[in-house]
Amino acid sequence: MNDDELTAKHTASRTMQEMLDAKGGYFPSLRTASSRTRIDRQELTRLANAYDAYQAARGDARRAYRS
Repeated sequence: MNDDELTAKHTASRTMQEMLDAKGGYFPSLRTASSRTRIDRQELTRLANAYDAYQAARGDARRAYRS
């Protein structure tokens, strides 16, 4: 699954770019530790890591919140 597919599956955003460009200081809260299945936890961790890497590359200080 690519980043856009993971974004659409696990968030209200349709694409990673849409999530990155969100207004109002938005950053995603992703349940990387408390999701029901191992697959969801792995996918959410991958999504959070990708979000953080994209934002760092853009010089944006926002990072995903993990719970």
